[in-house]
Amino acid sequence: MKEKTKTICVKNWFKIIIALVILLIGISVFYYLVIFIPEKEQTRQKQEKEETIARKKIECLKIAKEKHKELVEEYESLGRTLITPIYKYNENLDYCLYINEGFFSLPGDSYFHKFIIDCYTNETLAELRYAVSRKADEEVKKRMEQYDNKVLFYLYGITDLPSLPELPKE
Repeated sequence: MKEKTKTICVKNWFKIIIALVILLIGISVFYYLVIFIPEKEQTRQKQEKEETIARKKIECLKIAKEKHKELVEEYESLGRTLITPIYKYNENLDYCLYINEGFFSLPGDSYFHKFIIDCYTNETLAELRYAVSRKADEEVKKRMEQYDNKVLFYLYGITDLPSLPELPKE
């Protein structure tokens, strides 16, 4: 009888060990399929996105520099001056921004011309022109604030700025 009991115990231990091995294999497969592979895929997607943004920034810089050369030629042919530009790729809006301002004189006054251009579409996103002599006017101050808000929006995505009504361009 002792031998029979011993045989049953060995069989039970064998079954328990087999069950534990199967359980460990199941846990390993679960971990691999549910945790490891999705994390690896997320890392790969994040790297792809970062590479795409880096390529777009480089492309944007090239396009914006070409736009700057074009505008310098145009401004100089009219006797106007452009100030140092800002180039920036806005990944949230997918815009290649060229921000600059020009200065020119006409008989009786000097003028500023500030603008933001999306170099991908060649669209002027914001623009401000004003005579230096009118810089203190309330209407010009409001338009300057609107323009500055648009610069903050396009450069940094800042949207929680006070909303001002659109004023007609000068």
